[in-house]
Amino acid sequence: PGPRPPLRQSARVCRLLSGKMRMNSIVSMNYKTEIGFLEEYIRNYKEDFDEECDKYLFADKEFITSFTTRIDDLDMWRLYGDNARGVCMVFERINKDSDELFNISYIAEKSDVLEKIAKLQDALKNNSIRFRMNLLKKYQHFLKLSDYSSESECRLMVNSKKTDGWFINRDNGILTPYIEKKLVREVEEDNIYPFRLSGIILGPASREQTANMMQILYMAARRGLKMEPVMEFEYRLL
Repeated sequence: PGPRPPLRQSARVCRLLSGKMRMNSIVSMNYKTEIGFLEEYIRNYKEDFDEECDKYLFADKEFITSFTTRIDDLDMWRLYGDNARGVCMVFERINKDSDELFNISYIAEKSDVLEKIAKLQDALKNNSIRFRMNLLKKYQHFLKLSDYSSESECRLMVNSKKTDGWFINRDNGILTPYIEKKLVREVEEDNIYPFRLSGIILGPASREQTANMMQILYMAARRGLKMEPVMEFEYRLL
């Protein structure tokens, strides 16, 4: 699926040491505006308190990883890679028939499609018909406003009733569950991450790149991870 958006180096070290990939619940996704704009189109009625609570319960069972194909892109490094001092983890897709990876579809906030949906919802509401578009609700996390199209994002979604831990999201303060998938493929297991970690890219502004790259590869090898450094990209001065 290409690389994951760049991370801080401390997060990368923790993941390689654990030999696992963390997937966070969608309950605390970074940008509420990414999917929040669809709420008025999904249903034509306001949820009551019980339904509002159910929304969080369902969200706590959906876990996500975001990827991008924009490897050599300074904006991605600045926005998601600790101002180009972070790292990008490169993954290889093993079997596209056995995962739930989808490209993000980008749509204008005032698009013809959304206007038609809004008119339909209004017409049904005027006739006292409560209506919810379950298909739109199901795939809402794969739709974003066209403002984000430069990110060329795709997302992996996994459903799980079991969690491996909880943390407080530092961006929004929401207590968030997560699951962990093993990166090392020793035997056939259910808890294996569906993509192979194939390479590491250090940010163009990271310090001691050669030394750190060699240390990362050595540490990864000790954890049973075989991958290659990706250092052939040339960047403009930051």
